[in-house]
Parts: sequence; C-alpha cells; structure tokens
Amino acid sequence: NSGSDPVPYKWMHLDVQGAFDGTLEGLNNTPITGAGSHLIILDNFSSGSITGNLTGTTESKTHGQWTSQQARLVAPGATYDDVNQPSTRGRDRSGVISNYFSGSGLQVVNMSFALVDPPGTSLGGNYSLGTTIWDSLVEEAYDPESQAVLVKAAGNGGPDTTVTSNFEICSLFGCTEYQPSLNILLLQSDHVLYVGALEKNGTVDEKASLAAYSTEAGTDAADKYLVVGVEAGDYAKYEAGGGCDTTLGTCLFGTSFAAPIVSGYAAMLGEKFAGASPAEITSQLLDTARRDTILNHDFSIHGQGEACLSCALAPATIPQ
Repeated sequence: NSGSDPVPYKWMHLDVQGAFDGTLEGLNNTPITGAGSHLIILDNFSSGSITGNLTGTTESKTHGQWTSQQARLVAPGATYDDVNQPSTRGRDRSGVISNYFSGSGLQVVNMSFALVDPPGTSLGGNYSLGTTIWDSLVEEAYDPESQAVLVKAAGNGGPDTTVTSNFEICSLFGCTEYQPSLNILLLQSDHVLYVGALEKNGTVDEKASLAAYSTEAGTDAADKYLVVGVEAGDYAKYEAGGGCDTTLGTCLFGTSFAAPIVSGYAAMLGEKFAGASPAEITSQLLDTARRDTILNHDFSIHGQGEACLSCALAPATIPQ
C-alpha cells in the first residue's frame, strides 16, 4: 500500500481521479482505490536504469521499479509484492507465482516483459519455459480455480506485428527474429489481458491512434486485447535523438507502461465487485472498452478498444 492519499497525476486518464473521488457513475461517492486487491509485479528489479517521471520528479529506476510504481499509483489502495525475475533465460527463475498471492481478494499479476524463442520453436510435447515461475504463469492461466487476472504487455514490435506473430529486434549488428512464446501460451486463458499502447488517452473529440511502437492485436488475440494511453511525450522526437518531452511528466514509452495501468484498473474492479472471478473481471474490462475514442478503430489492430474505467465500474454488479 502506498500509505498516502491517492493523487491523480496528469498522465492518468481522468476516470482515475473520478474513481479516487467516488464521483464516477455507480460509485455513489464511495472512493475506489483497489482496496482488498493484491498486485504482483513480476519484473526486473535488479539491473538496468531508465530515466522517467511519474510523480513530478525525474528519477532513474529499474524497469520493475517503474512498472510497480505505476500500477500502485493507479490503484494505491491495493497491497502488492514486487517479484524480481529478469526475463532472460538462465537467470534466477525459481518460484511459483501463487506463492506471492496475498489476502482473499482479487490477485492481479502484471507482466511487462516478453519470453521468446527462436522462430519455429514447438510449444507442444516436452516444451517448457523451465521448471520456474514462468511455467507457473502458464499453469495459472489455465487453472479454472485461479484467483488472478494476468495482465500481459502486448509487445513493442511496431506496425504489422501482432501479439502472437514473430518480430524483429534490430541493432547496429543486424536484426534478430523472435517468437513470442509466452504470449502464445497464454492465448486460450479466460483471465488474461494483453495490453497495447495508444499515443495518448483518447476522447470522442480527440481520438487516439496506436503508438508507433505498439504491437497490434492480431485476429487471434483481438478478443483479449485492450489499449490505454501512454502519455510519455513526443516519441518521434525521442527516437530521433531529441530527448524526452517532460511536459506530461512520464518519459516512459512502451507497452510495459500500458500494462500497469490496466493492472491498476483490474485491482479497482476487484474492490467494487468483491467476490467476482478473475474471468468476470477480465470480461468486464473487455466488454466495456470504448471504440469511439480511437481513430479508425480496427479489431485486428486495437482489439476491443480503449480500456474505460468509468464504464467498467458503472454497474452495481457485473452483468452475467
């Protein structure tokens, strides 16, 4: 728990402030901050440094420190565990994800990373991500008794790549193709959400486009794919070496920083709809997503649309 009053920062959607204030439709002046839910941020907390600014102060933190802070700022009433598991195979990979579940409420696992293989790797037979926490994520995804919503960053493959398609990462030494194995393995779960990034929070009057770096939904993952605005400044300027525009106060790009927003939303739904299953929470976020705030909405690109916290919290109960 953050231990402080919730603060709506300017990179957040206005719905978050409405939830904190209890002024959204259906809240009846009862603030919602994620109380009773538990966030598990599975990420790299041990190496690397990224400069960013979520709260008005520019800082350098690890990837995991940033994603954890972001999820907790969106749902400050939730309890949390930071779980250090760098996504490179051969590193520390021990553990079972359910060991980090806490309390009787909704568990939300944020996965702002990729686990990949060479193209063509078979995911059947004796395939394993390792006798590790990674395998336990897949087992949790298919457990009908699971307590957890699993929130997965869609990826940063850019235009014409999808949640389950191969993608390339290029450097000065050439380009290497990868298969997004974890994304593929999670695909059939009923309590998994893939999250892509919009260039900004969309409105009906100022519709948003998919961010230049964001992986698209693709037809096979469109029914489990949401987008949210990642208001990090001018990405084109940043890519061109022009630095990061701190006007919006983030300087954090990538679907890594879209997923924690949705994790926070899920935690909030877990508070209002206490006792709802992870599949019901997942469906509520997908079913209430907005398409009228996205420029030229396309299911194969934007999936179900822009996650809408106010829409998801509005009913007294989750419709059956």
